[in-house]
Amino acid sequence: MNQVNFKTQKTARYFTLGSLNKKTKNIWIVSHGYAQLANHFLNWFEALNSDHNFIVAPEALHRFYWKGFDGKVVASWMTKEDRLVDISDYVNYLDEVTKSVLARANSNVNIHVLGFSQGGSTVCRWVTQSKLKFTSLTLWAGAFPEDIDYLKKENCLINSIYIW
Repeated sequence: MNQVNFKTQKTARYFTLGSLNKKTKNIWIVSHGYAQLANHFLNWFEALNSDHNFIVAPEALHRFYWKGFDGKVVASWMTKEDRLVDISDYVNYLDEVTKSVLARANSNVNIHVLGFSQGGSTVCRWVTQSKLKFTSLTLWAGAFPEDIDYLKKENCLINSIYIW
């Protein structure tokens, strides 16, 4: 048996909170954890909702039923099956979402990245592979994944890192 991987288009979704306008100073890209959905996760950021903040919650590309077909639908960023392909896909996806939002933003806007739990590892891999410049990285109940050699990531452009 031979495995063949090929690229195809997939429709993904993300949710936003606030308005992207001339007053926007900060764009927050927030990444949910395992078995969550982006729209529910976004509720945790209501306190940031102001003219100066625009919050973007991309949803993981793998939705599934939690506890059987009649259970709630949740999402995951990756599993161990075809792991490197999933990482590549979500890195490209997060770059595309962010570039799409930045195309409508002020040129001097700050980009803050926050990852919760599995979303923390996800955003660590993303920011170390992306060419985008980030203002801050916050890990909430997450950790730096062990599979990244941070000393070799000279292109990782982050001003501040926070861990909760």
